[in-house]
Amino acid sequence: MIVNEIFSKRQTMVIYTVKELTEMLDDQRLVLREVNAGQARMIRRYILDNVIQEQIYLPPIVAAIESGNLADGRPDSLIIIDGTQRMKALTQLESAVSRMTDSDDVAEQKKGFTLHYMLNQIEVAVQVFEGLSPKEMDQLYINLNTKGKKVSLSKRISYDSRNEVNSLTNRLLKSHQLLRKSGVELEKAAVMRPRNTNLVSLSQLRRLVGYFLTGKVVSGKIANHKQGGSVNGPGNNCAKERHSLAN
Repeated sequence: MIVNEIFSKRQTMVIYTVKELTEMLDDQRLVLREVNAGQARMIRRYILDNVIQEQIYLPPIVAAIESGNLADGRPDSLIIIDGTQRMKALTQLESAVSRMTDSDDVAEQKKGFTLHYMLNQIEVAVQVFEGLSPKEMDQLYINLNTKGKKVSLSKRISYDSRNEVNSLTNRLLKSHQLLRKSGVELEKAAVMRPRNTNLVSLSQLRRLVGYFLTGKVVSGKIANHKQGGSVNGPGNNCAKERHSLAN
């Protein structure tokens, strides 16, 4: 464990297993901020949907401890500054295992047993700050959640390979020579003429693809790609990753 001192505050990165964090929460050694059940559920679903592929990516939790506690090695209690919803979702995985392994659905059972074995290996990075005042913790939380630049919708469409509508939109763009020649705006959600001479924006192209696929208008938010190939309304858990998975 390497301890750095920044702006007179000591900090370090610590690794915990999910089981250790669950025990800490059960023993009231984890202090969480206000839990948003909807966001925690969305993050838990993101984990469960990707457990078979083992493609689960979550940013580090940010936490605080009292002054002097870093000298004792790895802290055994934490005040969570940023990552409450992630923490809540992670500590609910054990109960999800029991429910899934008892399911009559073979696919759910497979997920449950996979998750059961993974829980002994899953580790979570926690950035720990020592000696922050309540006011400093609140300010750090605000800075982490408001100062970052949001990823543009076009980039989310370009980079999201898990979403059926996005994948087909990208394939169409790459394979259709006339469409590329006519011009597709990648940075902005709409084409504002006369200054922008592109035929359509990537966001608008995606809406067209979504309409032909589903017969419904796909909103500006990334549609949720359910298992089984259906596309279901707005509110994808991956698309909101910066805002929801970072809380």
